[in-house]
Amino acid sequence: MTQKYDVVIIGGGIAGLSAGLHLQKMGKRSLILEHGNQAGGNMSGIWRKGFYFDCGDMSTEEVGVLFPILKDLGLYDPDEWMQARWRWVTPDCDVMFYDYDQMREDFKKGFPNSAAGIDQWFDFVTPTCRAMKEMMKSGPFPFAVQGGEKFASYLRLMGKSLPLMGSAKAMMTMTGEEMVKDMFPDEPRLRWLFGEANVKNMLLMMHIFFWYAFVQDYWYPKAGLQGFIDKLVKAYQERGGEIRYKSTVDKVITSGRMVTACETSKQERFEADYFVNTGNPKRLISKS
Repeated sequence: MTQKYDVVIIGGGIAGLSAGLHLQKMGKRSLILEHGNQAGGNMSGIWRKGFYFDCGDMSTEEVGVLFPILKDLGLYDPDEWMQARWRWVTPDCDVMFYDYDQMREDFKKGFPNSAAGIDQWFDFVTPTCRAMKEMMKSGPFPFAVQGGEKFASYLRLMGKSLPLMGSAKAMMTMTGEEMVKDMFPDEPRLRWLFGEANVKNMLLMMHIFFWYAFVQDYWYPKAGLQGFIDKLVKAYQERGGEIRYKSTVDKVITSGRMVTACETSKQERFEADYFVNTGNPKRLISKS
């Protein structure tokens, strides 16, 4: 039997749930089809012998987007979140990521022969990350708002980004690996920690963003990531949304350039005016 919805969402991770909650707020009838036996995707967690384990993300950056979205959906409670802290432990150093000045000194204690390079690194990182903090706390990012507020957000960010102009060229033209090779030519351990441990060929801008997030903007839901996801699922269902687990989309039906229906591995068929794919795009295209 064919069932009809306003929107069918493929994938029950954070993106699919966010889309579903916003559609419910707009008065649209939506359905989420999730391949697994629970929602969450890369944010899923499991319980084993009374202990909880995150299976994907360790925590999440807020970056002026997450909390405004949750506030807009009526799902933000600051008491449900704690700031996550990073700690790097190696045979040479044990550094908690609390403050850039403290980190500078702790790394210099672990690598005294590279003190000049460490100072050079933090002379670049510290003011850049502090400028990022001012940008982030200035208000919601443009991605999280609409209309005139979006335009105002762009103007606000442009003003707050002026202190970054001096480092902008380096951040947009160099990789993190290139920067640390210049600063630590004779210390492969620091080159690995500060640059090469991350994704190869990543722009320096992204490296610096992680240094900002590690210290100032990493958050963890006290109920665990799966607990946070389960809260979104509950809200979605209470507001009229439907979610079906173990429902793998095996086929999409098209008319011209438009998708008009999909079929699952259970031989269920769903029609909708719109389809939103937040699952595996490669699989959907190659297998459907």
